[in-house]
Amino acid sequence: MLATTVIDNSYRELHEVLLPAAERLVQARIDRAKKVLYQSVGIASLLFLVVAYFCIAIYLAIAGSIRTLSRSARAFAAGNMNERVDLGTRDELKRVGDSFNEMAASFGAMRDNLVETQNALEQERLHLEDTVRQRTAELASSNTTLYREIVERKKAENELSLLAAVFERSGEAIMITDADNNIVATNAAFYKLTGYTLEEVRGKNPRILASDKTGEQTYQRMLDDLTRTGFWQGELWDRSKDGHVYPKWSSITAVRNEQNQVINYIFSFSDITEYKAAQDRIHYLAHHDPLTDLPNRFTLIERLEQAIGSARRNTEKVAVMFIDLDHFKNINDTLGHDIGDKLLVQVAQRLQSCVRNSDIVARLGGDEFVVALAEIEDVETVFHVADKIQHTLGLSYALEGHDLRSSPSIGIAFFPEDGESVEEVMKNADVAMYHAKSRGRNNYQFFEEAMNTASLERMELENDLRVALEREEFVLHYQPQINIATGRVVGVEALVRWKHSTKGLISPATFIPIAEEAGLIIPLGEWVMRTACRRLRQWSEEGMADMQMCVNLSAQQFRKTYLPRMVASIVVKENIDPALLELEITESVAMGNPQEAVDTMQMLRGIGVKLSIDDFGTGYSSLSYLKQFPINRLKLDRSFVKDIETDPNDAAICAATIALAHNLGLDVVAEGVETEKQHDYLKLLSCDKIQGYYFCRPMPAAEVQAYIAERNASGKTAEPGMPSSARVLIIDNDDWACDFLKHILEYLGHKPTAVMDTAEGLAKVLKDPDLFGFIMVDMMMLNISGTGLAKAIREVAREVPLVVISSLKPDAVRKMLRLLEKDCNLLYGINYFIIEKPLTVEGVGELTRKILG
Repeated sequence: MLATTVIDNSYRELHEVLLPAAERLVQARIDRAKKVLYQSVGIASLLFLVVAYFCIAIYLAIAGSIRTLSRSARAFAAGNMNERVDLGTRDELKRVGDSFNEMAASFGAMRDNLVETQNALEQERLHLEDTVRQRTAELASSNTTLYREIVERKKAENELSLLAAVFERSGEAIMITDADNNIVATNAAFYKLTGYTLEEVRGKNPRILASDKTGEQTYQRMLDDLTRTGFWQGELWDRSKDGHVYPKWSSITAVRNEQNQVINYIFSFSDITEYKAAQDRIHYLAHHDPLTDLPNRFTLIERLEQAIGSARRNTEKVAVMFIDLDHFKNINDTLGHDIGDKLLVQVAQRLQSCVRNSDIVARLGGDEFVVALAEIEDVETVFHVADKIQHTLGLSYALEGHDLRSSPSIGIAFFPEDGESVEEVMKNADVAMYHAKSRGRNNYQFFEEAMNTASLERMELENDLRVALEREEFVLHYQPQINIATGRVVGVEALVRWKHSTKGLISPATFIPIAEEAGLIIPLGEWVMRTACRRLRQWSEEGMADMQMCVNLSAQQFRKTYLPRMVASIVVKENIDPALLELEITESVAMGNPQEAVDTMQMLRGIGVKLSIDDFGTGYSSLSYLKQFPINRLKLDRSFVKDIETDPNDAAICAATIALAHNLGLDVVAEGVETEKQHDYLKLLSCDKIQGYYFCRPMPAAEVQAYIAERNASGKTAEPGMPSSARVLIIDNDDWACDFLKHILEYLGHKPTAVMDTAEGLAKVLKDPDLFGFIMVDMMMLNISGTGLAKAIREVAREVPLVVISSLKPDAVRKMLRLLEKDCNLLYGINYFIIEKPLTVEGVGELTRKILG
């Protein structure tokens, strides 16, 4: 323990003595090492800087030399053959620069040699080009000469071949003779036409072809022309080898040599048999109707002039009949032009069977024929022929399964009584024919001078109608359709009226037939549809929703293929609900061609519009077709409704029609309802809708709108209404006539005012000229003549229809008013009418319907 302690203390003392000494010794060694290190680093750094300096200097020297070499090389490569290098050194790089300079010098020498060689070659090339150019020009000249010779020879050969081909293959026969007129050559067409070969005619005179039909004067003119001009052409008649004689068109040309001597004659000719036949046919067609083979207008006038000339010399008569087929257009439009043409052919044959061979039967065009009877001694003959024609043309026509009937309207005029010239007699016969049509058709009328006036009035009305379309003088009136169960107005029928600028309101019964005959019904019908649809849109915008608008389609409109497109266009343009537009088609039109009618109806229904059959029961409907028609309702014709109270047959027809329609799922509209009994009976039969004067007459848009608003707002049931415009003024000093007319007009739904004093009547007219729908005046007033009274009223109320009451016949009254008609624009049957005493209920009723539509 003590030893250990001594050792520990010894170590401690030794540590305390030796440790500091050791630390000082180690530190001294470290300091010396640091000094040596610092010295070594300094020397190494100095050596590095010296080496780096020398390296950079060497690098810069080498890089400069290399840049110089590179610059010179680029200049040399760019084409500077004089470029040389001078490095100013004595090292290896200098030897490289010297080598570069030697190479450049060598390339320069080579370049100079190449330039000299190139120049020499260029000189040689130019020489060769001159030589080639010279030789080429010589060859071109030779080729041109050779080509020209070849072309000329080829052209000559082609011309010869062409002439030979033309000669041989010409469609015309060609014959060549020598100067002595002996045949020396013919072509194939010659053989085909004449039957003679060249061997058969060689050396012979062309006279072997002649026939006896060519006159000697023709041959003489031929010789004269050939001698004078060397050419002739004309028509000859020749005989072929088989003896057939034929006409030919021939041309002959004399061929002369340089000494002007004839060396040949060239004959060319062709068969003109077909041309002559065509010429004859053209002449025939120019004088005849191609459909019926009857003389046409040209031939008619020619033969009439001959007949009238003969009658003038022999103091005889000539009767001219203008014949027009009644309702032919309906047949033509309904069954097609093929059936119509066949009907016209049969009419022509029947007309020829009614007259003598010496009489004239001609067709002017369409369904108009003319019969002229010459050498008439007895007028009774004309009556007999007219009766025969009327009867014969009125018989049925069996055409392709159709049993058709038509009747003639005949106008008759005489030479010399009704005209001294063809034109005048024909014009007056035409006027008489139109008079026959106006008298109900299917009759004949002899011309009277008074007819000219009526014809001129009709012509004037037609011209005014054309102007009216341009000026839009037409207006639409609307007749309400009443739901018979509720009494509410559920629709209207659009009816066109003509507000003439000078003649006032003209009834459609007057101008619609003229529009149809003049071809104006199509634009008029389109105007009606557009105007009605525009009004429907306006009413819808003003709150009259669900109001049905009914528009009538004419036969011509319905048969136009573009009708569905037109309807669709109007519906879109006017932006209306198509279900509110109802198109009415008459039964006869629908049944004219049922299958086409079905197709057209289906297209219309595809647009969304409704369809109805108008005037149902008046045509010849087939129930098998009726159920195929895509229609919505039937319209019961007024002719059945009119006598429903008194005629059991009409009542039965109405009941059957309504039942039939309901069984087919169709509505029924009865038109022409005028009395309470008619209304009550139709209601009992469960008719759906009614329209007629029992409620109101057709009215302008503003009035019908007010009527509908009032009626539907008040919830009225089926009671008659009365528009304010249906007022009638009666001026008659016969109190019985006044009472009778008042009673009848009130019964018909009008508001009559009767006065027996002329002054009082004129005062009422002066106070309000437009108040009355029409004015009735007696011709036998006490203080003023009927003519004077009518004139005084007309001067004040120019647009109000005038009714003249007289015990005289209408013709006598018209003679009395003839001057007044002209001075006051009175047009009989349009804006003034005549009613004959004694007055009747039927007569007054018919008159009011005619005036007010």
